[in-house]
Parts: sequence; C-alpha cells; structure tokens
Amino acid sequence: MALAPGKRIGKYELRRKLGEGGFGFVFVANDTSLDREVALKFLRAEHTANVEILRRFLQEARLAAKIVHPGIVTVFECGQIAGTGSVVDGVAYIAMELLHGESLSSRLERAGRLPAASAMVIAWQVASALEAAHAAGIVHRDLKPDNIFLCTDPTMPGGERVKVLDFGIAKLATAQGTASQTRSMVVMGTPPYMSPEQCRSAAHIDHRSDIYALGCIVFELVCGRPPFEGEAGEHRPARARRGRGRGRRRLAASGVWLATRGDGPAAAPLSSPPPFATAPKPAAPETITIAIDATPKAEVYAFDGRLLGTTPYMRSQPPLDGSVVFLLKADGYRDQRVELPADGSTQRQVRLESVPKRNRRSRRPPSRRSPRRNQNRSRNRNRSNPNRTRQRRRIRR
Repeated sequence: MALAPGKRIGKYELRRKLGEGGFGFVFVANDTSLDREVALKFLRAEHTANVEILRRFLQEARLAAKIVHPGIVTVFECGQIAGTGSVVDGVAYIAMELLHGESLSSRLERAGRLPAASAMVIAWQVASALEAAHAAGIVHRDLKPDNIFLCTDPTMPGGERVKVLDFGIAKLATAQGTASQTRSMVVMGTPPYMSPEQCRSAAHIDHRSDIYALGCIVFELVCGRPPFEGEAGEHRPARARRGRGRGRRRLAASGVWLATRGDGPAAAPLSSPPPFATAPKPAAPETITIAIDATPKAEVYAFDGRLLGTTPYMRSQPPLDGSVVFLLKADGYRDQRVELPADGSTQRQVRLESVPKRNRRSRRPPSRRSPRRNQNRSRNRNRSNPNRTRQRRRIRR
C-alpha cells in the first residue's frame, strides 16, 4: 500500500508530504499517543531489501540520538513496521522533530551569497553542533548546505537556529566496520565538500573531514559558490587532492560594517553590525559598488573577505564639512579616494584604475645571495685586510 495522507504507521497518522529524495520520503505526521506533529522519514520500498542501505538508514537515527545538542535534529524513534489492514505494510521509518524554516541551500539559491556577519553566525552554530558530535565520537561525513536547516528562533542571534541533519553516512570514529562497510561508506559524500582524504577513499577519516567541509560551506556563504566548482563531478575530488581551489579574483561587490559611531575619538563601538547592502552584478570587473552609511569611522569590506576601505581618513587631509572620506584599496589597482555626504545612506560606483604590471611590487620573498657572490664578498674583504689572510693561512698550517 502506498504512503499517502490519512494512512497509519503504527501510532503515527500521515498528514501531508514534505518532500522526497532518491532513497525515501518525508511526511508530516501526528503522533496520536502524545498529540504532536513530527516528521516521519521513510525508506523507499525498493531499498528495504538491501541490507546495507537499510542498516545505514537506521544508523542515521541511532547516531543522531547519541548527540544531545540544540543544533542537532532530535530523533524520537526508529524502526520497521509490518502491519495489515489500513496500516501500510513493511516500512522502515525515523520519527524526528518537525522543523519550520528552510535549508541553507534554499537560502543560497535565493540570496546568492550572505553578508559576512550572517555567514559567521551560521558557521558558529554549525561548528558548535559538530563539536558535540565529535565529542560523542561521531563523524558526519556529508556536511553540505542541503543538510543544514535554518529554523525560526527569536532567542538566537539573527533570529534563526541552525540544525544539522542527515547522519545517514555518518560513522562512529572508534567503530571497526567490515571491509564491505568501509568501501561502501568511506567513498560516499558530496564532491564539492569532501576533504582530500575522503576523496582518496581513505579507510579511516576523522573529525577533520567535517571541519574541511565546514570551511567549504563558509567559502560558499560569502562568495556565492563552493571553492571547487565548474568541472565535472568526477574531477572535483582530484582538484581537492591537489589543493587548487579557485580564489576570488574579481571585485564583485562590497558592503559596509560600521565599526564605531560618533565624531570624537571616544566613540563607543556598535553592539552589532548594521545590515549589508549588496550589488551582485557590477557594471564592470574594475568597478566596486559600495553602499555606505555615511557616518564617520567605517570599514568597507569585499564579500570575499578582503578589506577594501579604511577610515578614519588621514587627519592631515581632513574631509570637507558634512562629508566622510574613504580610501579604497585593492590588489592590482590604484588607491581611490572617495568622498560622500555625511547626511545619510548613499550608493556610489567607484571606477578603479588598474596598475600596470611593471609598477606592481613583487610579492616574492627576497632571493638569497648565491654562493659565488658570497665568495666574491669574502675575497674583497681579504684584499682590503691582508693581515686577515695571513692569519687564516697560519691556522690551516
């Protein structure tokens, strides 16, 4: 019998379908014993006969239940039911808390990228949840935006609480599985977020793979794309093994973070940063669109993490009355002085002038003197001081 609203799974009554994937479905259900709504995750019938897939499905619930943390989805129970009559026959299920909000992947699809302040709040909450999982000896191994859920919570910074989901391919770090388990589980994951050792199908990976995946997610939050993209999926792990990610080379957009408010040197810091304004599509690669709340003392950042502008401006060159001055800096471009009225928020497109390559300072470390040059320096010193040469000859004798 097919799963559908109105059917019964043990003590659960199905109400509506939330979604589905390659391995199963998720329904909103009513727990008739406690009269509460839960999320019921079911394994597809065609996969129930596969012992390995069934084991991994139920393992998701057992491992998640070992972690007590507000950032980990709460699992109530799991099991298999073989019923008759009006009850659906032969299903494996997981009952967990019903979350209200959206996944991080949906947020990124809608927003493109997030302000640095919002990204750091999300990253901090995910890191806290991972710390609890790792303390319990559990490695997630498939951390990605699809498995991070943003729930409405007025008590949290930004009004959202982060929940880490889907421990389907997680493992106990101390578990000694069979060879077949190691082969089937270690190679699993999502390529753009897999660590180099996970790409190599290493038999033993630890919590550092989750930390690597979190770093890839943070990169995507502030840059709008993962660090390894633009290639076929099978080539991404190889690129990760070589450690050759694509950095941010274009000045796409920037925002403003007001560090202090006030005119005097004793201005108090702000308790929290104001909202960012973004410009995802600049007029040209050499153009920065800045949105500035024109209050003295501010910092202008690019969303790839580089500091583009600093204030206050040099006191030896005070700005005009009723204005605020920024000095924009970017690698490969000339410094640009920007003056804006200090009577409110405004936007300004700044055209940066490229610096010719021959005028750019080399970032290579100074080369060491060659041995031949050192020998010449020593000979010149000896010629200027003949007594030093005679002393060396006596010592050799």
